[in-house]
Amino acid sequence: QPQARKRPFTFASGVQGIEPLIMAPSFSVQLLAATTLALALSVVATYPEECRDGQCQEGDDASALISSLISVQRHAQPVLLQKQQERWPRGQRSDDLVPVPPPTAQRPKASSSKPLPIPTPLPPPNPNNNSFIANYTPMNCMEETWPFFMEVAGEWVGYGGQNFISLPQVNAMPVGKMFIVQVNNYTEHTTFESIDGPVLNRGYLDAVQVNPTNQSDQVLMGLLYTQKVMDNDLNMGIHEENGQILHKACAQVNANITDPWNILRQGAIPHGSQPMGFGNMTIVETPNTAYYVQMLLMVRETYEYSVQVFVPGCGSQRDQQMQQSMGTANNRVTLNNTGPLGKTACCIGSSNYMRGVDQCLVTGCPEPIDTLIEAVKDLNVIKYAQLNMTTQRSIPPYVPAGMWTPDIQGGGVQNTAFVNLNAMAESRSFKNLVWLLTVQNKNGSTYQLMQYIQKVNLKFLASGPGCPDHIWPHVEANTLQRVNMPSTPAPSPTPAPTPKEDGNCFTLCCGCPGHFKEPWCSKVTSFMGPLCSNSKTSCHMCGGEWCTTS
Repeated sequence: QPQARKRPFTFASGVQGIEPLIMAPSFSVQLLAATTLALALSVVATYPEECRDGQCQEGDDASALISSLISVQRHAQPVLLQKQQERWPRGQRSDDLVPVPPPTAQRPKASSSKPLPIPTPLPPPNPNNNSFIANYTPMNCMEETWPFFMEVAGEWVGYGGQNFISLPQVNAMPVGKMFIVQVNNYTEHTTFESIDGPVLNRGYLDAVQVNPTNQSDQVLMGLLYTQKVMDNDLNMGIHEENGQILHKACAQVNANITDPWNILRQGAIPHGSQPMGFGNMTIVETPNTAYYVQMLLMVRETYEYSVQVFVPGCGSQRDQQMQQSMGTANNRVTLNNTGPLGKTACCIGSSNYMRGVDQCLVTGCPEPIDTLIEAVKDLNVIKYAQLNMTTQRSIPPYVPAGMWTPDIQGGGVQNTAFVNLNAMAESRSFKNLVWLLTVQNKNGSTYQLMQYIQKVNLKFLASGPGCPDHIWPHVEANTLQRVNMPSTPAPSPTPAPTPKEDGNCFTLCCGCPGHFKEPWCSKVTSFMGPLCSNSKTSCHMCGGEWCTTS
């Protein structure tokens, strides 16, 4: 209760009275302190700006209460974190890591019930007898004709990669900044391998599932990739990934409406995330030596690949990131948050938020795109192929009946439950630009380089109850050079053909012609094909019965 109507409310023992409560060993007392802090954060997040700054109007009891709660928040939270840090020495893992034991062998008791009967396998249909399968080749879709996909097979290496990621860390310094910034300067080995032949996806015209009127298929071609990353400073591996980059070799009818993309990238990452992004390819013959570098600088100006944190509802992403990057340690910028939450405590206050002992240096946060610009600023790039892939247009596969959307019913970023709950890689935030460069030397000769930049937004840490989580871009960039082409094995002499053994292979459940075990068996339905019929050994490997008379 306030002591007088026109006096601000204060705790009887002052704000410092919170400290003994936090230091007390009793869990219930610590819970009381944490609950008081949560109440302060909850009210602060929704109260006017002047009260959050301690300038409430005199005589307003509610305003006075807010001011006192803010004071509790500002004093209690650092004290609570300080006590945590005294228990958790820096560099020591003291969170809730619990070893997971491997499974042990089970020793079940023998069942006393009647054993289940073993069924007789039914004969499979023979694909050699189906013209939609045997020798079925999509017309005009058999040869690779796309740039980039015809050129990049082999091994590539890059020594100047940069990875920027912000991560949850409750006891980070300075006290109250419960995140760390990790920047890895890395070396990368990436291998591309062509997929052996076209990939056919079958479907009905316009994906009509009720009384379809025609067939309209899709054919994909592309590359497999494997990536290994080593930190240059820690001298240890920090990332491995494999995946595919594909393109449409032949598209279904009306693909621009039902499936509007030409290339895709899908990857598998050991942290428990799988991105699948869609996009298109552009081929550019540059008009002058500065064109490519200027294009990179324009990408930088969009802030689409900036590392700066932002909060939804506090203004546009670009405005928040740009204002943070403009500030310096000695000349901080107070952010002008213009969104619907702009006047609340949910938003980031100044450009020094990302600077700290466990965050960026006082000079500010490095931008990985600058490593790309630095690598090519003096080169004459005469041509490049650009792959632009994103999950930004991905939506769930099912759209309510009677509705239509121009977005892509597929893709996105899939995560494990731990990632979703602790630092979610947002499904529609993955973006990836890849460039295959043709660089011309002064003597007229040319060589190729590859550059890429990619990002996904991680979501964690809110300013208070009711506030949206902060969005932390995780950005990587590197410049790669080719170290070798895919090896082509030397042709070996063609061996003399081995005479075929006398006989053919038939399904085990039918047996041999003339002595078929079932009335529905025939030479056509039970024959297991020329490969299995090459020899008696081949037939047994196929699980068939070798018959010397046919």
